[in-house]
Amino acid sequence: MSPDAFFIVSKLFSYPDQALARELVEGNGLNELAEALRICATGPANLDDADGFETRNGSFEELEQAVHAFRQHFGPMSVDEALHDMRIEHTNALAGMPKPMVQPYESIFRGEAEGRRVLIMVDDIAAQVRAAYKSAGVVQVNGSEPADHVSTELEFLGLLADRDDPTFRSFAEDHVLSWMPDFARNVLACANDGGLMRLAAASLLHLLGTLAHPADCR
Repeated sequence: MSPDAFFIVSKLFSYPDQALARELVEGNGLNELAEALRICATGPANLDDADGFETRNGSFEELEQAVHAFRQHFGPMSVDEALHDMRIEHTNALAGMPKPMVQPYESIFRGEAEGRRVLIMVDDIAAQVRAAYKSAGVVQVNGSEPADHVSTELEFLGLLADRDDPTFRSFAEDHVLSWMPDFARNVLACANDGGLMRLAAASLLHLLGTLAHPADCR
């Protein structure tokens, strides 16, 4: 699988910076996203040509709609205005106090689903994630976030895919696929119609669909 898809979707869930806003609003970021996610045999090369295409989990139609809504929402904005909007939405969805709308950490997300109280970085799941990074020889992934943050885990999968590491499949099944599908659906449910979080969640759902069904991919 293409490592670029993991790296780009990882950036969508990181705290937005000027470079991301500029690339998505003024640059070629949306087309690069489409190309990176075109990893199923029947996937279109450009989202403008998608026209209702669906993957096995129906995620590409949602992605196409999210991209269209994103263009409509951010099209009239300057980069600075777009960045301000993106940061507010990201903070409300994933970092709000006293509690975000959706927990972006695997340990806390899974702990809440199981009725357990979890503290960041001290849960067994977080320890397993850190051990996987160490075993793969990765000293630091996305140093601005804890090891089990959604963006960090996606970046790690990108690094594994880039070097064809056998740990890729086990980490995907033991961690990424165990919580990110529900996480992405929850983000989608609370996201603004044309916002960054809808684009991020729709992109993640499409990526997870291909990750769960590798036989469907090139």
